[in-house]
Order: sequence, then C-alpha cells, then structure tokens
Amino acid sequence: MDAKAKPIEEILHSGHQFLVPFFQRNYSWKRDNWERLSNDIWSLMDERDRKKHFLGPLVCAGMPPMPGEVVKFQLIDGQQRLTTLSLLLLAIKNVAREKGDDELADEIHETFLVHRHKKGLQRYKLVPRTGDREVYQAMLDNKPYDSTTPRLLTEGYDYFRKLVQTFSVDDAQKLKVLFDTVINVSVSEHR
Repeated sequence: MDAKAKPIEEILHSGHQFLVPFFQRNYSWKRDNWERLSNDIWSLMDERDRKKHFLGPLVCAGMPPMPGEVVKFQLIDGQQRLTTLSLLLLAIKNVAREKGDDELADEIHETFLVHRHKKGLQRYKLVPRTGDREVYQAMLDNKPYDSTTPRLLTEGYDYFRKLVQTFSVDDAQKLKVLFDTVINVSVSEHR
C-alpha cells in the first residue's frame, strides 16, 4: 500500500476520478462536521505562516484502466471529507460567479470538480454513491434537483454557500484566499 500526504489540489487537479462504492454509506456529515471543517479552514487563513493542515486519510482502490477513459479509484475511506470539500469548492465557485469572477469560477469548476472534455459519468471528478450522485451532479451542472433528498448534501452546500457569501461580502478577493487555503488542505492518500 502506497501512502502519501497530498494537498487536495494534487488529488482533484489530477485526471483521476473517485467513485464512492455502493457498499459505503450515503453522505452523512452534518452541521457540527461542517462547522469543524470551516473553523479549521478559517483558522488556516488567519495564520501568517500558512502551516499545513492534515484532514485525514483517503483510502483508494485502483480500478482496471480502460483506454481513453479517466483513471478510476474506488474511495474506500474519506468519502465524507472529499464530498464536503467538493461542496465547499462548489460554493466558492458559485459565489465567485455571482461576484463576476468568472476566471476563478471556471478554474474551480474545470480543474477541481469536473473533467472538462469528458462526457457522462466520466465528467465528474467525484462520483458519490447512488442516491447522492444525482443531486450532486445536478448541483455541479447547475440543473434543478429535488432539494428534499438527499437532504444532507443540499444542507451542506447551503451552509458553505452562506458562509462564503458572508466571508466575501466586502471583498471579492477573499474568495481567492479561501480557495487557495482549501486546495492546500492535505489528506493522506492510500492506494
């Protein structure tokens, strides 16, 4: 097993796709988890030396590669963390778009959330398990979704969106600082 501490930037900026297998639970983080993560990220922004923050492990199992397809990994552990960070990146992207920072919004969307030149399921860097997947993909694609299920995904996104809007209300440049902080959070990737 290969284990390395990597920033989220290295993991999501890659050409890889992370699939949450059917035997994993649905997204289950709640407000106390979101608050803990956001407090950690905000404290990192306040620290002058920008020390590294270790979020925890991602345990991945490689899947046989297919020519012309993205390299896929089953996400055995860490799906709650990676999904939550993706929701936070989506919130930053959407607030940046609202504030007219299309460059930042496009960078987040096309580099950290989707594979820009792929179609169908291969398009998404993270593929939650069935039940969460449909809402998550609709949120990424800015399409209508049933906001009643799965509730925790939409509540998590709403929590982060409000936080990001409040944080950047007086200075849109704060979005870039927040984005840089988020993508530099480290996880230990085990393959």
